[in-house]
Amino acid sequence: MRSFRRMEDSELMTWKRRVARLAKIAVLNTACLSLIGCDYWPPALQSEIEMLRAELNDAWDDRQRLDQEAQDLRAQQTALQREVDEKTRLNAELQHRVAILTASSQRIAAPTGRPERPSERLPSPVTRGSYTLLQLRHPLTRGPRVVQLQRLLRQHGIPIGIDGLYGPTTAAAVRGFQRTHGLSADGIVGAATYRLLWRKEPMARLTRQLWLQYPPRNGQDVILLQRALRRAGYRLAVDGHFGKETEVAVTRFQQKRGIEPDGIVGPQTWNALHLGR
Repeated sequence: MRSFRRMEDSELMTWKRRVARLAKIAVLNTACLSLIGCDYWPPALQSEIEMLRAELNDAWDDRQRLDQEAQDLRAQQTALQREVDEKTRLNAELQHRVAILTASSQRIAAPTGRPERPSERLPSPVTRGSYTLLQLRHPLTRGPRVVQLQRLLRQHGIPIGIDGLYGPTTAAAVRGFQRTHGLSADGIVGAATYRLLWRKEPMARLTRQLWLQYPPRNGQDVILLQRALRRAGYRLAVDGHFGKETEVAVTRFQQKRGIEPDGIVGPQTWNALHLGR
């Protein structure tokens, strides 16, 4: 029995030595394969590694895209900040100018520091042959001289409201009158302009100035204009509406007569139409 047990122990030891030797051989083979670069990973592990590599590449692409978007946003923010700074500077300049104009108007309006009574505002006499230089200013000029000027302009057929205020509308009417009578159209009412305004017989009488507007102007004066243009040789419908066809005829008539071809029927154009008749 003892001899049989010794034999089993001897065989067991022999098998243990063989297993240890095989394990060493496997480890050595694995190390050798790793050194020479041989892929010894199992298929499942290899597939998982490939998936991780793909996800890593996607993450790297996403990071590059996000970096580019962040760079673009920083550039846009810089441009917007530059625009805001420029508008802030312009606003500050505008406020400074408004403050200067306000201070100047206050000094001009109240030099004595006490309110002006209505009885103290005595208008200067307005007589024929005397004149006061009038032009567009800030603050706007107002008073009986401006009322007289506006009435004279209306007597010459220029449609203008009488409000006693020499504003942009009155200045435009003065420039039109000066241009019609061969003066320098500067909007400044001096001696030469006053002499022509005091004339008894204006060159042409207008109910109003006519030009292309939307909606188009209509009325009896438009009919008279269209008839006069037809007598001058221009073919157009006499419908009482100042449309594109009428504007083209007016412009061609002005070019033919040496008038500024602006399409506006003022005193000079009316006078040329009446003389042509």
